[in-house]
Amino acid sequence: MKVVDLDIREPQKELVRLNKELIEKQEEYEKSKNITVAVFLNDEVRRLKRGIAWLLLNCGEYDRALRMYKAMSWKTEGITKYLGIGIVLHKTGKVSEAKKLFAKGLRRFPESIELLLAIGNMYHEMTNFEMSLKYFDRALSLMPDNKSLAFSKANALYGLGMYEDAYQLYEKLRNEHPDEPLFTIQSGYCCLQTGNPEDASNFFKVFLNTEHYASEIFNGLFCAYYDMDLKEDALKVAEEGVRRFSDDDPRVYFNLGLCYLEQGRLSDAETTAKEGLKKFPEDENLKDLLDAIEDEINNPDDDGKELMVKIAKMIAMTRILKTVRNKRRSL
Repeated sequence: MKVVDLDIREPQKELVRLNKELIEKQEEYEKSKNITVAVFLNDEVRRLKRGIAWLLLNCGEYDRALRMYKAMSWKTEGITKYLGIGIVLHKTGKVSEAKKLFAKGLRRFPESIELLLAIGNMYHEMTNFEMSLKYFDRALSLMPDNKSLAFSKANALYGLGMYEDAYQLYEKLRNEHPDEPLFTIQSGYCCLQTGNPEDASNFFKVFLNTEHYASEIFNGLFCAYYDMDLKEDALKVAEEGVRRFSDDDPRVYFNLGLCYLEQGRLSDAETTAKEGLKKFPEDENLKDLLDAIEDEINNPDDDGKELMVKIAKMIAMTRILKTVRNKRRSL
């Protein structure tokens, strides 16, 4: 999972570009004899270092990022240092240290939106949605019209199972920013969770003939069709999901395997689940699905009741829908 979600398709190339620009600015700074120009160049050097360190975080190069953040001045880059080092600590499993550092940063900069959002995101990733909501609310009190913060709060509400409250926020954001697909997608997931699959399908189908293809859309549409008992439509969406996102999302294999299991196509179901586990060996839902399939192959039911129970459990898994992570890329 990427930390920062920068809108950069080739981060390594961007790193090369920024490092080249940094070297050029440092050389200009060292040669400059004009105080005003030197001050400007020094600011540019600091800006580039911040950008490089942030991009290193996004690439998961935590050691390099940490060295850059530690080299920054506490006096001039306080918030940046607390933010960067805190994220590195969190991402490298030193959660307790990250919490202490973030708390220290907030004592010094109590109105830092960046720190509040980072702490909220940390708790969100830990699925401690109650704590993440606390920090998102605090940030929103300082910047009430910020759509990224509002989206983060809506995701926390979703994580807490407060789907109607989350939907109201997504709806507000959707109306204010109709070109942002994330708000519409999450509105669809709220409808799924509140038992309105037809409304959910309408949200997801908006994107089928647009450039906004994402596995979340196909997963959501699959669930909507399944809930409406449109099993053939669900199968087509599941098959298309595997064709498009076989390398990106284990849920597309789960959805297709589930369809095959219900249809009694046990060999196809087993093959699909195993293919998914080759690419996503740690996915617990795929493991449970394969167990159910193999159990049915080895112990076929006489009346089909036990299979229906297994399928019901598998369908319940599709209800465990992950929220879209807090993204800044397109917000």
